[in-house]
Amino acid sequence: MRTKNDPSTIGGRIKILRQKEKITQRQLAEAVGISYGYMADLEQNRKSPSAETVDGLRNVLHTTSDYIFYGDEPTDEEAILAHFRGMNQAQIDHVMESADIVAKWNRQADQQREPGIPGRKGRKGKPDEQGRPGKENENGES
Repeated sequence: MRTKNDPSTIGGRIKILRQKEKITQRQLAEAVGISYGYMADLEQNRKSPSAETVDGLRNVLHTTSDYIFYGDEPTDEEAILAHFRGMNQAQIDHVMESADIVAKWNRQADQQREPGIPGRKGRKGKPDEQGRPGKENENGES
């Protein structure tokens, strides 16, 4: 027999996710737009969630419907998308701006990599006295 907090049940998984988010049943119910009593019934497996309720739960709890229904752990991509679904537009804009900054930094770092190391950009050859990459002669030597 399954217990009320069994993670192999829908209610158990909802409770685990809610506790990870550090919110109460009442707070989750309000965020999803359902009654506190219905939320309690869901966690105790006395009722099954509607499709609309699952949609709200996955947004607030940053997960997937597959995890709520079946316990299938989300892939990295699904987990990222689940986090985005729970964000407002200002938060999404901030994340995208941060991603652009990181991408720009990575491009700059790629362009400044140490010369002569296989797999990295830059000239081959020994650096001159000022540390600039040297040029190879016809024999491939610096």
